[in-house]
Amino acid sequence: NLKTSGYYIDGKKDGEWNYYNEEGRLVKAENYNEGQLDGPFKLFFSDGETEKLIGAYKDNKRSKTWFWFFDKDKKSNHKINYSK
Repeated sequence: NLKTSGYYIDGKKDGEWNYYNEEGRLVKAENYNEGQLDGPFKLFFSDGETEKLIGAYKDNKRSKTWFWFFDKDKKSNHKINYSK
């Protein structure tokens, strides 16, 4: 079960939302604007500190360059550019 922290404004997610595993380690951080994903998005390895995925959303769509890391050293990665 994930534990969640974040705020609602007028019934919609707004601002930074964080999701934690059962040990209290951060597993996901995302940002909302009026209920839509908008801003930085990150997934973390089980240590809760090392980033597994770094990206961003704009108006609920992936934007900018996204990076996937396959190991904690960040030596093995993949990237996709979603910018137009």
